[in-house]
Amino acid sequence: GDLKYAFHDGSSWQTQTVAGATTQSGLYASLALDAAGFAHIAHLNNTTGDLMHTYYNGSTFLTETVDATGNVGQWTDIAIDGAGGLHISYYDYGLQNLKYAYQASAIPEPSTYALLAGLTGLGITLIRRRCQAKA
Repeated sequence: GDLKYAFHDGSSWQTQTVAGATTQSGLYASLALDAAGFAHIAHLNNTTGDLMHTYYNGSTFLTETVDATGNVGQWTDIAIDGAGGLHISYYDYGLQNLKYAYQASAIPEPSTYALLAGLTGLGITLIRRRCQAKA
């Protein structure tokens, strides 16, 4: 039930547990590295059925919920674009939809994901995160 991150430090492999077994996190995990080389992992929390984003902020791993509507987060795929935007595609088991979440910056700002559009069947649901610039 643990989500672990492994990397080679030049001489040996290092591993770190980033989400505990109590939440059954780490299923359907997908990994992307941002421009700084920091890990971003999309995965399913199997206890709650939520899509999670776990990321390294330079000193520790943090986890946030991306989508908690129904049983979501299966078959994740995560990517970071050239502008630092985070993109996650994933499957909603309950609605049997392919979904897509977008965040303008790979490092999250406190805000809420907003549902933009949804289709039934083999449709697509878009979720976008609004980020505010800090002065």
